Amino acid sequence: MIAAIMQQIIFLAMALVFSRDFEYSYFRNLIQESKFSIYHITVKSFPFLLMISIMWAIVGLFIPYFQIDADVFNFPMLILVSLLTLASMFIGMLFSIAIPSQLKATELLMVISTPAFVLSGFTWPSLAFPDAISSVALFIPLTQFLSAFRKIAFYGGDISSIAPEINILVIIIFVTFITILLLLQLKIYRYRKNPKNSLMTAQD
Repeated sequence: MIAAIMQQIIFLAMALVFSRDFEYSYFRNLIQESKFSIYHITVKSFPFLLMISIMWAIVGLFIPYFQIDADVFNFPMLILVSLLTLASMFIGMLFSIAIPSQLKATELLMVISTPAFVLSGFTWPSLAFPDAISSVALFIPLTQFLSAFRKIAFYGGDISSIAPEINILVIIIFVTFITILLLLQLKIYRYRKNPKNSLMTAQD
């Protein structure tokens, strides 16, 4: 449940990262600082990485406080939490760049995050899903996290035992990051070439 909540929080927080700048016409000021998308992605991501790390640390305190019998304070779990965080951040950021409206970006991300409670196998066994739905569910970060979490926390698994989940999370991170990089660079190019038309397109 905590992981599902964290994914949803990260989605919604990152949905506002760039869409707010597009909507309030502040993006043209940002691109005056740098014309490279990697710079803006790094600057935007850093504060959220710090904030999310603190949130995970607080969440981790719940385990001993409620005396939950689960082995979660280990290196494989640290890798898993880090990958879930990055995958969720990049998905949220991708929607923020692709949809230059705060309301629309958050609404569409809610369409993903809300069914994730079911599709991830949290409330219903994923083996019972039709193949088409199971294939979609595989690329929801929470699905991979929950599968790997069970292996680590309750069966004492190590890095090798969660390799399939790690591989899919890495693929999600890589694909979304490259897409963000290219899409943001394209928007920067369009703004610098014709700021007025780009601004009107973003507002529409």
